[in-house]
Amino acid sequence: MMIREKMCVQRKKVNIGRSCSLEDQCLGNSTCTDNSCQCPPGHAASLNVCVLRKTVTPGYLCNPEDICTGQSVCIKGVCQCQPDYKQMHNICVKKNIGVEGSPCSNRDDCGEGLTCSSGKCSCPEGLFSVNGRCRSYVQMGHTCTSDDRCTDRNALCQENVCSCKSGFTNITGQCSANIVQPAEPETLSQVKSTKCLASNQCPSGAQCVKGECKCKPGLAISRYGFCVPITFAEPGTSCAYGERCQKDSHCADGLCTCNEPLILKENKCVKSPREQAARRTQQPRTLTECPRDGSCKLPDCFCTSTGKMPPDNLDPKQVPQMVLLSFDDPITDRIINTLKSLFSGKIRNPNGCAIKGTFFVSHQWNNYDQTLWLHSKGNEIGVNSITKEDLSGRTKERWYKEQKGMRETLAEFSYVDRSQILGTRAPMFKVGGDAQYEMITENNFTYDNSMLVSGAYWPQTLDHKLPWDCTEKCPTQTHKGIWEIPIQNLQGDDSRWYKTLNRALKPVDSRDSVKKMLMRNFMNHYKTNRAPFVLTLDTEFLTYLPDNGAIYALEDFLKDIVLKQDVFIVTGSQMIDWMRSPYDLNNIKNLRSWQCKFLVNDHVQPCEVPSTCSFDGRSRGLHAHSFRMCGVCPTSYPWIS
Repeated sequence: MMIREKMCVQRKKVNIGRSCSLEDQCLGNSTCTDNSCQCPPGHAASLNVCVLRKTVTPGYLCNPEDICTGQSVCIKGVCQCQPDYKQMHNICVKKNIGVEGSPCSNRDDCGEGLTCSSGKCSCPEGLFSVNGRCRSYVQMGHTCTSDDRCTDRNALCQENVCSCKSGFTNITGQCSANIVQPAEPETLSQVKSTKCLASNQCPSGAQCVKGECKCKPGLAISRYGFCVPITFAEPGTSCAYGERCQKDSHCADGLCTCNEPLILKENKCVKSPREQAARRTQQPRTLTECPRDGSCKLPDCFCTSTGKMPPDNLDPKQVPQMVLLSFDDPITDRIINTLKSLFSGKIRNPNGCAIKGTFFVSHQWNNYDQTLWLHSKGNEIGVNSITKEDLSGRTKERWYKEQKGMRETLAEFSYVDRSQILGTRAPMFKVGGDAQYEMITENNFTYDNSMLVSGAYWPQTLDHKLPWDCTEKCPTQTHKGIWEIPIQNLQGDDSRWYKTLNRALKPVDSRDSVKKMLMRNFMNHYKTNRAPFVLTLDTEFLTYLPDNGAIYALEDFLKDIVLKQDVFIVTGSQMIDWMRSPYDLNNIKNLRSWQCKFLVNDHVQPCEVPSTCSFDGRSRGLHAHSFRMCGVCPTSYPWIS
């Protein structure tokens, strides 16, 4: 009611969005503003009532009245980043122009034609950058310009033709030195990963020797890549600035660390009492050749002299061709919908079971609620590491913190049963020798999937010498019962061999060309010894081609191969189960772990309301970010101490 001409009269009631005057009563918690009933700021009309607008992060479903956060907008029912922006950890950030050498987390951070490798924008393998554009090398004898580079490192563009520089001669397309170069002084230390043509391209204190920057005599490399005067450091003291560690110690993480198995005691490296006792009772367990007397027997030991034969001398034609879909990255909003689609059950093995993948998870940026979802659907969860740094030269204790620590983190944040986390993969496929495999043995992991090989090799245990050439920091001692699943190189469309799948891709690739490349490499196994075919997938591959071209190519390939009644897409643990107890195709139905019901984790329920944990990163010198997990957030960011 209101008073008008000394009489109480009924106020006019007006719905939201209709014209009004100040005397009218706006309904649904709205007010008369600018002559219409409007909801207050931060609210929207729903069923003629003003309600608080819901905030939605990029990548999630939205309604027109919702507030999309992180500078995103609601497009076709999903909060999406606008053109020239990309989604990064629940916010939209402007895309990097992609200059070579700039930091990146994935390919979207880099400009046209560039890819993200080892955290930096760079040209794909086989190309180089000129003024921000990737160009191909010019073959010897072909026409070139001053901006071009020749395929041979000892060639230059001279008179518009790629030819050998002074002191070298073209022999069958390669520039060979005319004279034998003198030996390098032992005092020259190589500056890590620094190629050069002249000394002015090297850091201060270094010089160019045979195409690589090396420190001058009297200088050594600091952990930051600079040449500094040589000084000496005692065990337990700092070596962060190029100091040479003395007395049975080496530099690790900026500290002079005792060589294994010595321990630090009063700035001296000494034998531990346990090691002294062990040396009196144990002999060295050096790897030996695969025995021919049958002493290496399944299920706990398997080896062959060539590595090319399946177990139990089975006829390859009677062996199931196993395919391992392995993923080597954190699980994030960027790829989870792709993974849910891939493992939705639309692609099934010949026995009717939905295909599954194996995820070697790293910690940074990982969403543990999404990891649990993958686990609940029967996919296998393995460990990569906490930091995803190169661990090839690190100690067993560091491997322990990285990989056992990752297992504990998965168990705490994703509720994945520790006993089901059985597989490991070294960061960047750089194995760590006996330090890594001792950690694997002591922590009851079953297998490792890190070694890159040339050819189709069968897995084997580390009881005896490996049949394939191992060029990295390889184990030299016996690690009984630990399985190694090798990863074969892949041949790209340019006929070159690549260590990983994403390196084989080129910007000109299409859905059809990627599928054909996958099929060609698969047939190298299927038509020969049927050694397991391992695909190493990551976020960069899944998002490499426009319009999800790489995803569709992968699905096309998988749908084709499972039409064959002898091809099975399996997890790492399923592969090892078959290796321990081989069944031919006629009896494969008897292998319990390959049956459909065995794969379903009915007792595992995904997080319905995960916690979002945010950290500013200052304590670790990193950018602020957040991740999601099941349960209550930790008080500090989990990291390697």
